[in-house]
Amino acid sequence: MSYYKIDDIEKTDVLRDVYLTFYRLTTSQSPTGNFGRMFSGYSKSSSSERDIRGQKVEESPNDHPIGTRSLTIQNITDVFSDNWIGFDWSNGEQHSPDNLGGLSHSYPSKSGVFRVWKSEGDVLEAVGTARDLNEEIATVIPDDKNNWKVSYSCKGFQSRAETSEVESILSGAHYIATKAVTNVVENREYQIKNIIENGESEETELKQEMPEQADVVVKELLSIANSGGGQLILGARDNSEIVGLDNIKKVKERVSNLIEGNTKTRLPINYENVSINANDLLVVSINGAEDHPFAFKDGKFYRRNGPQRTKMSGNELQEWFSE
Repeated sequence: MSYYKIDDIEKTDVLRDVYLTFYRLTTSQSPTGNFGRMFSGYSKSSSSERDIRGQKVEESPNDHPIGTRSLTIQNITDVFSDNWIGFDWSNGEQHSPDNLGGLSHSYPSKSGVFRVWKSEGDVLEAVGTARDLNEEIATVIPDDKNNWKVSYSCKGFQSRAETSEVESILSGAHYIATKAVTNVVENREYQIKNIIENGESEETELKQEMPEQADVVVKELLSIANSGGGQLILGARDNSEIVGLDNIKKVKERVSNLIEGNTKTRLPINYENVSINANDLLVVSINGAEDHPFAFKDGKFYRRNGPQRTKMSGNELQEWFSE
């Protein structure tokens, strides 16, 4: 074992990506103990809230990740080239929201990697992996008057570990070539999978379906916002089993109506439909409260204590408003 001390905490992630990229360059192999991979014969730990510790197992899991064996890294110096890192990139397509009249540019509805940059820029604004290029690229491009260029390469991913490794290589290679940090956009499907597998926590609530006491949904969202923000995922049980929703449109409308009728202020909510293994999930994300905590219609405030929702005490409210 060896280590290297990093003084600039802001560069920790990108320097990790640089070292992992160099490892791939020099060995042509994927690191075993990274990106959620485990050494053969061992299981991995869960989040601290679920308190499951990794241990030795009699048989190796059948889904043991194999890494990005098909990727041969080459040409890391020109981040705009059509073969950067080893992907077969499309030509840079102009993407200007104003010129498109608010309509989204059309990209392949396939999984793959993408890169985004300003037309006159010399570094990449963002790189990432996507389960659906057409859906996810549009969410990355800022809605402003700049002219943006987009390039992509279709690629299938076999595991979350593989997408994480590719994201790390994109980030690391970009820093090696430009000495600049780029925004890394994670594959959303695998990101949601990881959140569900880690179980309920201070920032995550899982519900199999709309509960009979529907106002519970609103109280959970308020508690998450008052604790820093996070997400409510409908279509997954609290034991992390993904079951999906029968009518995701109806559930979304129900949640929206409940929020509007049970809160005293507009909440910073975002809705997202995510399909995992043919199971449709509704992810309701909420930003953390900033100027003041959010209250239910009866004037009560809630927050998260680990995975549990609790009423905010007088002292907690006093501390909030005195800051």
